[in-house]
Amino acid sequence: MDIEQAYQAGLLAAQAGARQDAFTLLNTVVQADETRIEAWLWLSQLADNMDDKFLCLENVLTLEPEHPVAQPLKKWLQNQANPSLAADTASHDVDDAIDDSTATTKKPSRNLIRPIKVTKPSEASSDDLLPVFPEPFEQTAPLEQAPTELNEPEIITPQSLPPILVDDESSSSTDFLDDEWLCPYCAKETAEEDNSCPHCRKSLLVITRTREERSPWLIRGIWLQLGLAFYVFTLGFIYMGISARMGGVQVDLFDLLPIYVGLSTEQPPEQVELMLESIPLTMFWSYWVFITFSILMSALLFFRINMANLIYLMYAGSIILCTLLATILFSTSHYVLIALMLIFVIGVIQLVIGMHIAPDFSTKTTRLKTEIDQDAKGHTSLFISGRDYSRKGMWGVTVLHLRRAVMRRPNEVSYLLLLTKGYIKLNHFNMAEDTLNHVAQLKPDSTELQSLREMLVASRLKSG
Repeated sequence: MDIEQAYQAGLLAAQAGARQDAFTLLNTVVQADETRIEAWLWLSQLADNMDDKFLCLENVLTLEPEHPVAQPLKKWLQNQANPSLAADTASHDVDDAIDDSTATTKKPSRNLIRPIKVTKPSEASSDDLLPVFPEPFEQTAPLEQAPTELNEPEIITPQSLPPILVDDESSSSTDFLDDEWLCPYCAKETAEEDNSCPHCRKSLLVITRTREERSPWLIRGIWLQLGLAFYVFTLGFIYMGISARMGGVQVDLFDLLPIYVGLSTEQPPEQVELMLESIPLTMFWSYWVFITFSILMSALLFFRINMANLIYLMYAGSIILCTLLATILFSTSHYVLIALMLIFVIGVIQLVIGMHIAPDFSTKTTRLKTEIDQDAKGHTSLFISGRDYSRKGMWGVTVLHLRRAVMRRPNEVSYLLLLTKGYIKLNHFNMAEDTLNHVAQLKPDSTELQSLREMLVASRLKSG
């Protein structure tokens, strides 16, 4: 998230009453860019103590000494706080940063800017809040253009949010999906120990891997398996070609391959017999079975099929035993012995790899929660996550992600349309209707409006 996105998200969070999120986001903005006057002004409203409030306003006045909003806000604070504390706070930064020779200049000095202390915001009372100057939902103008009249402190409530983001059944929360133990499918209440939803009867358990990424050992095993298949293919092809020629086969070997699958060939019968003597059926099919199994084994490892690591260990052990047996049978050929020894070494390496890849195949069972994906930071990733969950029928999590996406992009029609469908699936019909009305204002010619209205009517009738 870049600085501008963090600023916009901080404003939305402040308007939604999420003081802690707004404080964190806007503090990130001023840490990256100390000249953001509007961010300092908002932080002066979100800070918990008078020192931080004064410091934020002093930073604004350092950047713009005649700021029309910061000056009356500071006077209002001084009236609320101890006069001596206000006077000390208003002057201690200037006294520390400039001397007599420069005290008369009005040019802002960036040396006076320092980040405020990051403290966890609490639920502030009206005595701790400055007057709020909320911006329109899409407006990005700086706060210095806001009204300067100071009245009683105003606390933003859920009723000040756009209708599409306010729960039609409860006004005590900014989000009716703030309970992570709600069913991710139907958004109904469930207990933490429930294995299935008592309302929609869907399973709430999911099996996940203890290690998400493939380990280096597993990647080595996959490549080694593919390399072994290629090695055996090449070596076997050369060996069978030499054996056939030494056995007296004079015709093209490919013309004799049909005999290994039970088909007839136009080649002379004596050539067929020589071919079968040089390369028996058992040798031919053992060759291809080994190659096929090696490729299949690499696929099992790549997709991390259950028990594949144990199969791989047994496979490595069988290679070691087979090469030892073949060494005894073909001990008279030096070339064969060299090839078999190489396969033996590969088998030993496979055995070592198989002993290290067990964590790649271990799994754990976890309880599904109704929560935002960790990697869903911006509005686009939030929408993509919501769309993916909708395809799985997990409408509770879908709506949770889309509500966050709409907070960031309230006029994105594609977000609103899918959010409408989610509301309908969760039987939040009033919210669905409000969202549809909002879409009709933004894009009255949308082809999906009518179908969603029909779905809304049908769902209302069905629910009684």
